[in-house]
Amino acid sequence: MRQKNLVIFDSEISYAKRLMEKISGRREVSFRVYVFTEMEKLEQFSKKQGVDYLLIDEACSKTVREGVGARRILLLSKNEEKENEEGITCIFKYQSVDKIVEMILEGCKSSASGGILRKKREGAGRVLAVYSPIHRIGKTRFAIELGKKLAKEAPTLYMNLEEYAGRNLPKGEAQQGLSELLYYAKQENSNLGIRLGSMVYPRGALDCVAPMLIAQDIRAVTEEEWLDLFRQILEQSIYETIILDIGESIQGIYGILKMCQTVYTPYIETQPEKAKLSQYVENLHTLGLESILEHTIQKQMKEGR
Repeated sequence: MRQKNLVIFDSEISYAKRLMEKISGRREVSFRVYVFTEMEKLEQFSKKQGVDYLLIDEACSKTVREGVGARRILLLSKNEEKENEEGITCIFKYQSVDKIVEMILEGCKSSASGGILRKKREGAGRVLAVYSPIHRIGKTRFAIELGKKLAKEAPTLYMNLEEYAGRNLPKGEAQQGLSELLYYAKQENSNLGIRLGSMVYPRGALDCVAPMLIAQDIRAVTEEEWLDLFRQILEQSIYETIILDIGESIQGIYGILKMCQTVYTPYIETQPEKAKLSQYVENLHTLGLESILEHTIQKQMKEGR
């Protein structure tokens, strides 16, 4: 089956190439992106390969647009208030690149021809947690390294749910993060999978979501909101595995651990820390939550990490 394509036609070559690079860099995109600035070359391409989605400057006449024979047309407009035309999605040209890409993907996704986003393997989708009652033993480092390893096999997303996670983002990377993701998850028809693609930043093959800035905000999220967020990510995005780096402050911590397929619990072999781990295990037994222990893997860490 021929891979679908998106063709960008714009006289501003640097603008068009920047869009192409941004779209092509999204892990969830399954089509190829081409850029043209000369109509003759675009028409030749159309006759030879066909055009599935055409993103074109509004300065081009309707006759020219229709002559390409694209299955779906998206119009780049300099008018912020321009409304969609029949069968055509209008996109304001001078806004953030991430927002433009979201609108392009949403416009293409609504097309009957579909096929713009990668699909998971059938039946894939799991949530793993890294949690320990023992602190400062390299839990976050372990969670990230686990995520990087799993990301080599399938798309994997790392989420830090600690109260003070730090926000050490690579320069120029995702400005939006976990707070915004929770907000979008509450909205109907939010296309969470598409929005998520513009929020993540990479650590090698592993994708990460920026943690919350305000500690009080993460304490206010309910267990139901967390579980609904994880469900939507697995249903609407490309990610087959979610790695949760869990702290003490979130609501419904036991409910989340119970939902996870596997819980990794780092520990060290010193007497005070072993006592903490023992108390945690006893608590689970007392609360009737032995099922968490049944899918828990205890991971011994090196002391001093």
